[in-house]
Parts: sequence; structure tokens; C-alpha cells
Amino acid sequence: MKKVFTLLHLCLLATGVSMFTSCEKEKLDDVLSKEQFGGVAVSIATKTEIGTGSTFTLTGGEITIPVTVDFSSATTRAFTVQLTPNSDDVAGLITAGTLPTGTVAITTGSYTLPTVLNVPIGVTSTTFNLIVSRSFLEVNYGKTVALTVQMTSPAKGNTIASGKNVGIITIKTAEAIAAGDVHYIGFSAPTL
Repeated sequence: MKKVFTLLHLCLLATGVSMFTSCEKEKLDDVLSKEQFGGVAVSIATKTEIGTGSTFTLTGGEITIPVTVDFSSATTRAFTVQLTPNSDDVAGLITAGTLPTGTVAITTGSYTLPTVLNVPIGVTSTTFNLIVSRSFLEVNYGKTVALTVQMTSPAKGNTIASGKNVGIITIKTAEAIAAGDVHYIGFSAPTL
């Protein structure tokens, strides 16, 4: 029995040695292809107006506006872009004549916007949601409200198209919310 185990060990050892010597080490550079992925130019519409016929979702507490970001070609890899809202620019845009007089800046705390846009691979455009409080819209009913969104720092060798890094989003409140759907609160003196 001992001879059988010794013979079995020798056969196993010989098989292991032959397998070890027959394996060839490959360099990682030979396995991976040396493809060069080109970057894309990222752009946002200069002005997006929300009103009659626009795409948005209105609920009892908020309005959700999809904002589209376009790419010069299909993305070759996943990457991120930083998003920065700015309501302070609205006054300057009114002075410059870009926005009509009487436009109200959407105040901080009245909106929600992602700070990072995650871009998937293989797309020519993607969207993010700007969510604005319905209460803010109702307080400013009949007016146009606005916010600017700036894109910065596209990752992984991508760039921002020249002059396409800031988008102005305006909401015409009288068109986004029907007059009969506005919530009013009134106080009256008690009657005796």
C-alpha cells in the first residue's frame, strides 16, 4: 500500500512540475489593449424656460424639472461633472437684459439640485432634476422665477464646450400652475 501512495505522490509531483513549467507568464501590457478613449465636450442649454407645454412634474409640494446635459458624441467612459446653483446671478442677468424685469431669483432652501452629475457610458445626453418648492412658486405666482446652474470639472479628460457651462432655468409660474390650483391662506377677523 505504501508503494501505491509513493507512486501516486510521484505522479502528482510530476504533473505539478509539468504544469508549472508549461505555463507562460504574460505581461499585463500584452493582455490589455492600448485603446485611447477620446473625451467629449459637455454642454447645457443656455436658457431653459418652463411654462405651457414644457416637461415637468407638479405635485402638492414641489415641481420637478428635468434639465438636459448634452455631449458632443457618445461617452466612452463613465465620469462626473460638478453642478453649482447660483441665484445671485439673476440680478445681473436682469440688468444685462437677458432676463425680463421683475424676474425673481429662486432662493436658497427653495430648491434641490444634485452637486454631482454622474454620467454613464455610451450616452449622448443625460438629465438631472431641479426640484423647486411649490410654496415658493405660489408666493411668487404670476412672476417668472429663475436660477442659474454652472457646470465645472468634468472628470477623466472630458471638457466643457466653450460658452456652454452655465444654464439659466426660468419658470413662468402662471403657466406652470393653473390659477385655480394655487393654495391660498387667508385670515379674517372673528365675527361676533
